[in-house]
Amino acid sequence: MTIFLTKSLLQTARSLALLLLVSACSDSSGPVGANTEDPVDSTLTELNDNGESSEDVVSDPLIQNTVPISFDITVPFYLSDELRLDLVWGDISLAADWVGGQFWSATGEFPAETVHPLVITFYDNFGAMELARHSQELRVGSNAVGAITISAEQFDTTQFDSDEDGVDNLTEVNAGRDPLVDEASLLDVGDAYALGNARGQYSRLSVSKQFESLLPDDRPFIDEIETEPLLNGVGQQVFGNFVFNIDADGNGTLTLNDLDTVSRFVPALSVTRSHSTDSITWAGKIVTSGSEYVHRETVASTVSVVDENLRRFVQDISGGNFGTYKFTWEITADLVGRRIPNSSLCKPVSGTASLTQRLSFNGDNLLVTNVSKDIDDQYWRIVETRNDTEVLEYFVRELKIVHDPDFPDSANFICDFVDF
Repeated sequence: MTIFLTKSLLQTARSLALLLLVSACSDSSGPVGANTEDPVDSTLTELNDNGESSEDVVSDPLIQNTVPISFDITVPFYLSDELRLDLVWGDISLAADWVGGQFWSATGEFPAETVHPLVITFYDNFGAMELARHSQELRVGSNAVGAITISAEQFDTTQFDSDEDGVDNLTEVNAGRDPLVDEASLLDVGDAYALGNARGQYSRLSVSKQFESLLPDDRPFIDEIETEPLLNGVGQQVFGNFVFNIDADGNGTLTLNDLDTVSRFVPALSVTRSHSTDSITWAGKIVTSGSEYVHRETVASTVSVVDENLRRFVQDISGGNFGTYKFTWEITADLVGRRIPNSSLCKPVSGTASLTQRLSFNGDNLLVTNVSKDIDDQYWRIVETRNDTEVLEYFVRELKIVHDPDFPDSANFICDFVDF
């Protein structure tokens, strides 16, 4: 065992040793060490590295136990006179000060060598409604640090949706809507909405009806089919021959010739079919022209396999009527369809689509219609905006690819192919 002695104890020990030695030389009555109590052990104490008693050690006032930290915070864009920004770290809570615009700041004393989650919450209505939150782990060391910067992009707004309508509070208030009211519950519910109309409104092309449905399962397939392929520019049906040239892999072309030249408006059609793994694509154009009238339309449409029961339908169509007045449109769709039992068709069940119509007749008229539905939603949401100002919003139970009373299957799309 190692024994540590103070200076005074060392002097005492030397004196005792000298006395014992003298006593031994003086022929004392007892042997050296006959006393069972050790006079040194009764006064032992531990010394620190400086040779000082640990009982005398006090905290060093130069050691820093807290660290000042400042925060420079940019919040997401939002205008209000009732904003609040709070910081929470362990047991410490700070209210940030507004600097101007989207900028806030805060400063506090934090315990050194400590780690906690830092949570910064952005509020409206003086804290009654959450708008956004940022969270991160913050470890405070022993040394002073510079300002911690938090950007607007680091805030998450999606976790706050007070009316549970699928749109976060910040998005709703910036759009001028009440985040405490589910506006969807107040909307009308209609039967159906159609992206295309076979009677001349919007697109006249239906890939499933006018292209794919004419193609038999035979591969290769090279033939001509007499049919009533398309409506002409004034809504009349034009007779002619479809010419197919499809190879063994399902790739090829479809054209229209031998036209009914009696009609004043004569269409010309040329499209290409492509087979790639588990997808089929049709792409091409139709042009209907007369002496004073032209109709043009292009289409690109792909159907691909998602799983055993679902198919994806992606389509882009643009077209226009040019003559006495100009009418143009664009249709985009990215939909998921569910297979209909005992058929080759799929019914749209989720996804997004849009229809843009521009009519120039006694002034410009712009109508943009957006369609959307998540797989778990009950209805399709339709939002129509006219001339960037008038907005009409409602629900429908069914989305149709094309509305054609004579061909009800046009509401759906062909999704099963012999090529798969």
